[in-house]
Amino acid sequence: ENFQLVLFAGKEHVKNITLKVSALRNAQGDEISAEAFRVYKEGVAHALPVGYPTVRGAGDYPDPLYPVPEKMELNPGEVQPLWFSLKVPANAIPGTYNGTIDVTEKSGKTIRVAVQLEVFPITIPKKHSLKTAFTVWETSLRRRFFPDEKTMDVEKFISLVDQYAEMLVEHRLSPLVFNVPSLLPMKVREAAQKFVMQPDGSCKIEAEKYDAMNRKYLAAGATVFSTGPFLGHFSAKKQDISKDAAAMLQAVNKHYVENGMSKEAFLYPIDEPGNSMSDKVCMITRLCRENAPDLKILVTGVNANFPSRRFDNIDYWVPALHWTNLKRKAEEQAAGREVWQYPCSGPWYPWPNYLLDTDAAAWRGVAWFTAKEKFDGILYWATAIYNYKTPFRNFANGVNGDGVLQYPAEDGSPLASIRLKVICDGMEDYEYIVQLKNAVAAAKRMRKDPALIAEAEKLLTLDTVFRTLDDYSRNEADYRNFRRHAARLIAQLQD
Repeated sequence: ENFQLVLFAGKEHVKNITLKVSALRNAQGDEISAEAFRVYKEGVAHALPVGYPTVRGAGDYPDPLYPVPEKMELNPGEVQPLWFSLKVPANAIPGTYNGTIDVTEKSGKTIRVAVQLEVFPITIPKKHSLKTAFTVWETSLRRRFFPDEKTMDVEKFISLVDQYAEMLVEHRLSPLVFNVPSLLPMKVREAAQKFVMQPDGSCKIEAEKYDAMNRKYLAAGATVFSTGPFLGHFSAKKQDISKDAAAMLQAVNKHYVENGMSKEAFLYPIDEPGNSMSDKVCMITRLCRENAPDLKILVTGVNANFPSRRFDNIDYWVPALHWTNLKRKAEEQAAGREVWQYPCSGPWYPWPNYLLDTDAAAWRGVAWFTAKEKFDGILYWATAIYNYKTPFRNFANGVNGDGVLQYPAEDGSPLASIRLKVICDGMEDYEYIVQLKNAVAAAKRMRKDPALIAEAEKLLTLDTVFRTLDDYSRNEADYRNFRRHAARLIAQLQD
């Protein structure tokens, strides 16, 4: 659960401001420790003038979240928002909990703020219900903090990448690491996942570190991960497929079947191919299917009418939302394949997306639209491809903040963003929707109260919050009330 506390000064310079957060307790004495709170100092990222609709236009937007220093100070007239995230323990007893936040300044004057938490009688599962694939994209991290490829500390680099990925899992997103190996130094690529050709023409994979990282993310709740080899890109129209590709695919298939990770692994062999590349794409996906039959194949598309009949052998279709052929989407899903959302540069506000200079409801709304239109997952192209020279001024692909949900601290470690926190709220909303759907299905099988089932099905239209792509609530209370209503119905239907 997230909330903000805003500090502001009048005419005086206020020094040595400290915070003290209490534990939360209910009437029976049950306690949620103060350690469950994470407190951040909000910073700003800069948005440049653009030609698409924004909420406030160019200027500074609150987004990066810094650790709160032990002591803070405010200049006269200064305003400083703080962001609080409370991780409710899975074993917390349902009910109402109360606590306090004490804000104290140098003279000892203290302002006490009351905090109240309502714990619902349901538990969001550790394992994510929605498949996601959020690529860290490590290029900026390397350029800013490891500019000399010859002397770079590969182990430290991989450790930092791992921190970015773990932060994504914590926010209910499945990370993709080292997903574009052609953009990384060879020694980094080989430290993660190395394909070694053998004298007999076969291939051996060395991926101990890569597999260990992905096992950790899966155990923490992630749903899928990608594996090489990466065989093409929309810009590489003249690139020849390696003569070793078949052997590499056979090796990766064997490797992940034998280590038990094949159900979560998918191949991402080519990115954003245009319709004119259909012959090449079909050749690549056919090569994947024939040599790695136990792995799913994912292909992104920013071309019109995707999913397209020009391509085949694709298990996870990932069309940009504004290019999605909804009729073909339904056909592919009916045939047992999946179609994911792909927010990437577009669509523009008020359609849901993760851009910096839009409304927070647009960030949260991506998960809601996924549920409303029955997409099977979300892929986001990058979370940390910040401008390596000016990390808090990002203007990629003509839009502000695209591909940047994580910022770098001075040592390269990741700073979460407000957008990432709100996206996590949307992912948690999705879990409420899934649990309510499951409760309705079980209640129907057991012939429970028809009126209660009808009430739940009406809530599952999602119309109290999200009606269409440009008609959804900007009021946080509507999202909170949906959760409260859903939690009550889930408990009643399961009773």
